[in-house]
Amino acid sequence: MARQVMDREKLAEAQEAADTAMEAATLAAEKVAEVMPADGQRKVMVTMKITEALADALAERAVVEGITQKQVITRALAAAGLPVPAVDLEGTRRRTRLSAA
Repeated sequence: MARQVMDREKLAEAQEAADTAMEAATLAAEKVAEVMPADGQRKVMVTMKITEALADALAERAVVEGITQKQVITRALAAAGLPVPAVDLEGTRRRTRLSAA
């Protein structure tokens, strides 16, 4: 009888470990999906320092046009002749420097 109780406890522990592993795998897959678009092109972060006045102007333009700051920038890059993939022209969220204030 004691052995059956131990076996059940071990089974419960194994199930809990499997559930935890599945949860971790699901979270990892979601993170990969966030940075790896369906077309397989990996996304990277581009960081730059600009003046506060330019940052405010960028935020204002995004608010006025109803688009994201990323869209303002990528549209400008496309207008300058750079090959901007369609996925980079899409907005992801509406929060801007001005709307956060």
